Amino acid sequence: MIFTSTEIIMTNRSFSNFLVSQIITANTTPADLARDLNYKSPLIVDQWVAGEGLPDAGLLPRIIEALNADPVIAAMAWLSAKVPELAEPLQAVVIEQVTA
Repeated sequence: MIFTSTEIIMTNRSFSNFLVSQIITANTTPADLARDLNYKSPLIVDQWVAGEGLPDAGLLPRIIEALNADPVIAAMAWLSAKVPELAEPLQAVVIEQVTA
């Protein structure tokens, strides 16, 4: 069975945690990551809306709330903004998590 990157991220929490650890490493400390996410999360969501990455703009408040509440979701959103080839599958995961 072949899994898509979205399925791997959704079903493998340790992989999601690995993404977080890589982002934390890239940003030096968890505090740096938190500060970076706090400033950039609304901008990331704005980019998604502008790029029609969100099926429903009404999801915006729920996504921002999820970004603030769950570091794994926030990390996936942050990474999707930094790595264009991951943007679509990561956005799909975030949207699925928020609407679940």
